[in-house]
Amino acid sequence: MEIKYIKKNNIDSGTALITGASSGIGEAFAEMLAKEGYNLVLVARNIDKLNSLSSSLSEKYGIKAYVYGQDLSESNAVSNIHKFTQEKEITIDLLINNAGHGDVGGFIDHSMAEHNAMISSMLTALVELTHVYLPDMVARKDGAIINVASVVGLMGTSLNMMVKRSLYRPIKSFVIAFTEQLDVAYRSTGVRFQCLCPGLTISDFHKRVGQEDLYDKLPSFMWLTSEEVARRSLIGLRKKKKLVFVTGFINKLGIFFHRLCSLFS
Repeated sequence: MEIKYIKKNNIDSGTALITGASSGIGEAFAEMLAKEGYNLVLVARNIDKLNSLSSSLSEKYGIKAYVYGQDLSESNAVSNIHKFTQEKEITIDLLINNAGHGDVGGFIDHSMAEHNAMISSMLTALVELTHVYLPDMVARKDGAIINVASVVGLMGTSLNMMVKRSLYRPIKSFVIAFTEQLDVAYRSTGVRFQCLCPGLTISDFHKRVGQEDLYDKLPSFMWLTSEEVARRSLIGLRKKKKLVFVTGFINKLGIFFHRLCSLFS
């Protein structure tokens, strides 16, 4: 299926900036967008993986794939990225704030430096990137922003398996509310917004945060691949489906029953 989700006369002229692009959902977005003819700005900490991905996508699809290695927890991260795109004279048509960070363990088990790194990379950088690229989209009356949250951000209380991830759910809840507020304020400009809320996704994330045992504990029907999450997200954006976009029937059902149970608890 051809995914023409941005209102453009020539889709080949578009450029997408993706954070957390070296693996998982970010990498899946990069592959699908490159296939559709989009040029890319790939941002992540792992410069080797980015270079490999950039070379592969450029060769396979004949697109331009710029690489920028950046730790989003650093205070000057967004200004560095913005300066890079300005120097290259790159117009961002689609911004995908996807970078992730895990915080397994109790709140007081982590230092404030660790907490601040998570807040900076998953929350502050997301807001700042939106702030620097949204004005041009509004001026052009064209463009889109996808903020990647999670189904846990839609739940009033944390799931049992998420209890030891103190900041993850609150941050994702903020991302959802922030995207909703952006849509209210700027929907009339022609800029599209989506808050993507995937559930359990097969990627490197759980391994990085020490939860790889979840693959064995939970049945396969509860999981989606990164590619399927990205594919559904882009189709949902193109068809102007729900602003808060939950991928997968099981996830939607889980949210419904969780909220229903909360009413009687």
